[in-house]
Amino acid sequence: MGRNYLIMYRVDRYFFSQMIFPFFLNIIFFTLIFLITQLVDIADLVVNYGTGLSSVALLLAYTSPFFLQFTIPLAVMVTVLITFLRLSGDREILALKAGGFSSWRFLPPVLFFCLLAALITAGMTIYGLPWGKLESRKLIAELAMKHGNMILKPMVFNDMFSGVTLYAGEMDKDTGSLKDIFIEDYREKEGMGTIIAPEGQLQVDAGTGMVLIRLSDGMILRGDGNMSDVHAIAFENYDLSLNLSKEKSDILGGRPKDKEEMGFSELREYIRTLPEGSKSYNAAVIKLHEKFSLPAACFVLGIVAFSLGISSMERKRSPGLSAGLGFFLVYYAFLTMGWSFGESGVFSPEIAIWTPNLVLGLVGGWMLFRVAAEKKLIPQFIYVLKIRSGEKG
Repeated sequence: MGRNYLIMYRVDRYFFSQMIFPFFLNIIFFTLIFLITQLVDIADLVVNYGTGLSSVALLLAYTSPFFLQFTIPLAVMVTVLITFLRLSGDREILALKAGGFSSWRFLPPVLFFCLLAALITAGMTIYGLPWGKLESRKLIAELAMKHGNMILKPMVFNDMFSGVTLYAGEMDKDTGSLKDIFIEDYREKEGMGTIIAPEGQLQVDAGTGMVLIRLSDGMILRGDGNMSDVHAIAFENYDLSLNLSKEKSDILGGRPKDKEEMGFSELREYIRTLPEGSKSYNAAVIKLHEKFSLPAACFVLGIVAFSLGISSMERKRSPGLSAGLGFFLVYYAFLTMGWSFGESGVFSPEIAIWTPNLVLGLVGGWMLFRVAAEKKLIPQFIYVLKIRSGEKG
């Protein structure tokens, strides 16, 4: 009994050790991909605004929790998949099965590995994301005091100011002229205000930190949280004033207002203040459940990858890495639909955000039981249909 326990312990430790290095390698790889996507913004900060490399590095560090909450589950899937594909390809899995080990016996080190990854992801979603969002907004406010045009990027929804979302289709950085302007203002107690204007002008006083957006020939739409009662007001000229100095002091004072900047308890209290069923309520509930659904994805994707990796199919027919990435794309597609349908109220926000885990979890469980029973992941009749279709072709 003691000898069998020692053998199982060594096998578990061996499997776990085989996943550590690929995991960190995958994290670095996906981080580099993220950096590549940010090269244009980095170059813009350095070239057009003269931002120092230290400030750029800090901004990247503050935004890292946001992308790590997605890349860690992806890294878990890729790591588990390539590890067990290699073990299967080297006939190590076959040798252990011949020695009396079942497929179920290979699962504990994978689950332990997924647990550690899920805890790291939970750290990102619960603590890292609010911290990073607050710190990045504070740093951007400091930089914007020197370079006012930084507060607004064309064709991007800018949420630097608490309770206000700014959008401009076009912007001239030299003159500050704006076109196709869309603004959402949640600061008024009586409801949300939406401002639309074809053109405007951005003015920033670097000394006082005052920001003035002067709009022309636009319209203000104001309504309650559900937008069931909307009033429209046309205007020739409208001035929207914002205060960078106050924004910076609010951040330093520890009074975050954006849902992404709130911790778990703060977010729960914020949800209680919102009218149930409103768009703001649904978005906040999604953000709350997202703090746990994304870490849970480490288990779901890990089990799918484990089943693919040790499948009893021939090596040349192995689903391989492309199939694993395909499952991740399916997961992300369901997650995107969950965000959209949950926020709009088509489905309950709780159900919408957990649906990707539920769907992939059921698929992964089905795959796991087939693999444990030494069956092919793709039933035999599908192979027959594929062969017949190939013969017809």
